Amino acid sequence: MEMMVEDQSDSSEFVWVNDTQESGQSHVGVRGTVGLPTGGDDEDGTAVQMQLPDDLAEEVISLYDELDGDFYELYGERLDPNQLFWASGVEVMLNHVEELRDQIGLR
Repeated sequence: MEMMVEDQSDSSEFVWVNDTQESGQSHVGVRGTVGLPTGGDDEDGTAVQMQLPDDLAEEVISLYDELDGDFYELYGERLDPNQLFWASGVEVMLNHVEELRDQIGLR
């Protein structure tokens, strides 16, 4: 299982760490460009880390890349990963709580 961690060199990149890295035996690899805040809590919001299965993480990165390309074509600028992509994604989840309940087996 992999998890997101902050990359001190460039906070605009989405960095993934595998389980062996957590035990000090592997490396950090950049696998996408989905943003991660530069610190913990600040005036812009709260950083939330999560663990996703590899296949789901790849789907999320692919979705971001697709939406980022569409956004760039429409507006001439990059899709802000934290303010638009992640915040909007969480809003969609919150607006579909019953479907989420079904997905996790609470119905």
